[in-house]
Amino acid sequence: GLIYSKTSIAISPQEIFASQGQAGTLSYKYITSSGFAYIRPGFSQQPSPGDSLTAESAEHTLQHIIVPLLIHYTITKHGKLILSPGLGITGNFLISAKLETEVEDSYNREHVLVNKLDGIRSFYWSAMVDAEIRYNITGKMSMDLHPSFRYALSPLTDNNNVSTFPYSLGLGFGITYRF
Repeated sequence: GLIYSKTSIAISPQEIFASQGQAGTLSYKYITSSGFAYIRPGFSQQPSPGDSLTAESAEHTLQHIIVPLLIHYTITKHGKLILSPGLGITGNFLISAKLETEVEDSYNREHVLVNKLDGIRSFYWSAMVDAEIRYNITGKMSMDLHPSFRYALSPLTDNNNVSTFPYSLGLGFGITYRF
């Protein structure tokens, strides 16, 4: 199967400083746990090294498509209740990494939306443990509960000062009808 994951991270206000980007120009570098972005607000002239701006509270959003490869084993099959734990690995494909904040200096304020982060990998591996708890309502209909836990085996970040290994808890619910 496939899993869609959307993670939103709230970031507290912080000071961001001017530094030289890959293109050689000076911009304000905003660092997150999964990468960084260079910001150049419209109200700002060419910054000098060490200049700073205040970045207000931010929202950092990551979206992944996850491809799991799991082995399940049915432990109990008592009448209507079935328990099947699973263990395996997942491939995590990044489909979007966004950062939204407001930056300000003494006189100006500007909303900033960054749609691409540098220093983030487009793919990483993680280990996954889950369980399928199925309750058969009738011979053709069942309800499913899927708790899961994932932990990164390779870092989400690439060539960054910080190596980030994300983990997550998940809970899925479904109803199955067999024709």
